[in-house]
Amino acid sequence: MVRDVTPDLIPEYHRFFDEEAFRDYPVWQDCYCIETMIEDDDDAERTREDNRRDMTALIGRGGITALLAFVDDRPVGWCNYGETTRLAGVAKRFKLDAADHDRVGSIGCFVIAAPYRGHGVASALLDTAIDRLRAKGLRAVEAYPSRTDSSDQGNYRGPLDMYRRAGFDTYRELERYLIVRKDLT
Repeated sequence: MVRDVTPDLIPEYHRFFDEEAFRDYPVWQDCYCIETMIEDDDDAERTREDNRRDMTALIGRGGITALLAFVDDRPVGWCNYGETTRLAGVAKRFKLDAADHDRVGSIGCFVIAAPYRGHGVASALLDTAIDRLRAKGLRAVEAYPSRTDSSDQGNYRGPLDMYRRAGFDTYRELERYLIVRKDLT
């Protein structure tokens, strides 16, 4: 089951990122998926507590669009997505022009708990995000898969083959990433 992240799901968000998300890759335990939302140049100086607090506050005031996937009432996957112009970290990292992103959504990142990778959790999250963006009247959705790293960690923006299966086409090529886009009209 996939659910929209709303203030009432903050405990499940904490449970996922505190206990499940990075058991197999503890170096990323500090992220709390704040990177897509901030454009600070000093993000390397942010602590785990800063990221948890700030992302929790954003969720609490409805400042993000994200999804959690559940298996047996246990959070097992996360997808951060939204209107590109509202994802400051994504726009900055990929040097996106706001004029080119009017009514365009972005898939910011995925985190899937290790035991659930390869079981369609990310695809279910992607399908739901696409449906939500289409329902908002957006004209397209784009994503940023790695061109060079096919590891689980390197695919945190989603694997290219998943986007291809979902009907995304290459929109622009960057050194380390592709920008892939899908028409929603």
